Amino acid sequence: MSRLVSIPRTSLIADRSRCLSIALLASVVICTVFLAGCSSAEDKVYKAFRCAKVASLLGADAAAKTAMSKVTIEMEKLTTSTSPDYIGRKLNERFDEEAPLYRYGPATRTAVLTKAYESRECQKYYK
Repeated sequence: MSRLVSIPRTSLIADRSRCLSIALLASVVICTVFLAGCSSAEDKVYKAFRCAKVASLLGADAAAKTAMSKVTIEMEKLTTSTSPDYIGRKLNERFDEEAPLYRYGPATRTAVLTKAYESRECQKYYK
């Protein structure tokens, strides 16, 4: 005679939820480590774009142009396979996701932009 063991339904749901949470966390960590180790042409262009956009929003147009001039080779590589309009849209979307400036008031927005403008990473693009 076999006996069926009943497991409470809530226990199964909790275990499944816990497994999904662990799997999601693991995949996020793996992706982060993987992406941090790579620096594609798109990433290089985005970093320069981010600094250029910050400079432009602060009225430093010369610094913005200088920043973008540092990645002309990478930009040319990207535009051979994708339209410049699409690349521009994607760069702007990524910037808006990383720095949702619309959420801030004018003083905070200026402080955030100034901090980014003065960062070591952006300063190397402005020189």
